[in-house]
Amino acid sequence: MTAVPRLSASAVLLRDLPAGGVEVYMLRRPTASSFAAGAYVFPGGVLDDTDSAAATLALAPRLDVEAAAARLGFEGAEGTGRGAGLHLCAVRELFEETGVLVGRVSGRVPAAGDAALLAAARAELLGGAEASRALPAHGIELAPEQLCYVAHFITPDGAPRRFDTYFFLAPAPPAQEPAAHAAEAVDGGWHRPGELLARHLHDRTVLMTPTRILLAELAEQPSAAAAAADLGSRPVADILFGRDDVVAGRIPSRLPLPEELR
Repeated sequence: MTAVPRLSASAVLLRDLPAGGVEVYMLRRPTASSFAAGAYVFPGGVLDDTDSAAATLALAPRLDVEAAAARLGFEGAEGTGRGAGLHLCAVRELFEETGVLVGRVSGRVPAAGDAALLAAARAELLGGAEASRALPAHGIELAPEQLCYVAHFITPDGAPRRFDTYFFLAPAPPAQEPAAHAAEAVDGGWHRPGELLARHLHDRTVLMTPTRILLAELAEQPSAAAAAADLGSRPVADILFGRDDVVAGRIPSRLPLPEELR
């Protein structure tokens, strides 16, 4: 039986380097994981039904839900909810997996003094609390409008687990330092995209194809803002990929077939 791709979202967290260029925050999956074991991945996860619920969308009052859905290619009332939900999913997963909040505390940008408050809210979400209840109690508002949609990858037919994943660039908020959730990753840290690619050039299990494509793009960017302006201005098409397909360069509309890589 062919596995049905599960809608999911990933957040590509970027920060600027003083001398130019960017660093990206990556998680290293446990070797015992049932998917992407031992791989470097961007924070993210599967879309939850509550991500599209009205109570959750109320956490992001500045998000234009129709514009967000249109950018992802969704139409109609159901599509609008799904598109907005994917934006919320990316922000939620980033917060749960790294502790970084793309949002506001009491209407302002989080400051260093908010670390304990953010840690408490994160712990509640990881403990199973719904975001629509836990976050308002801490004065937290989400800001998915700060995300920039840049890529869409779908696992091909035949894979035992398939994902229909939307990737968003997220600027690293000031005064917040990521901390990987131990249950999801054995390590987390900042990496220069080009150096990470060079280090694992021939190991496609450590860096899967979508990760390689995005890292290759980011390696050429002078800043996070430039990356968002460049990648965010391009048309984004569905991309089907195989484990042995590697493309470094511009995000393609279609990955080449294996015989075209020879």
